[in-house]
Amino acid sequence: MYGVVAHFDEKLERDINEVWKELSDQAISTYAEEVIDRRPHITFASYQRLDMDRFIPLFQSCYESSSKLPITLSTLGTFMNTGMIFLAPTPSIELLALHMKHH
Repeated sequence: MYGVVAHFDEKLERDINEVWKELSDQAISTYAEEVIDRRPHITFASYQRLDMDRFIPLFQSCYESSSKLPITLSTLGTFMNTGMIFLAPTPSIELLALHMKHH
């Protein structure tokens, strides 16, 4: 499986990691511990199969001029029957445009 993800700045990543630790300590969710070095992220796309020779040039042309975006995490949700909870970003015009550009 392949994924296209966006990572957060260091401060927000630290804050989310603290929440993940607390969720684990309280036996609410062990999501963060299920994959070594898992980082908080926003998933733009995931693929079961990918032609890397075709994908890489398209990826580079899509993201080469992209810059950091301000993100507001505004919704707490869950993926049903997975034990996984998530924070969802507020869909800003910039975030939606980047997502649409990718797809």
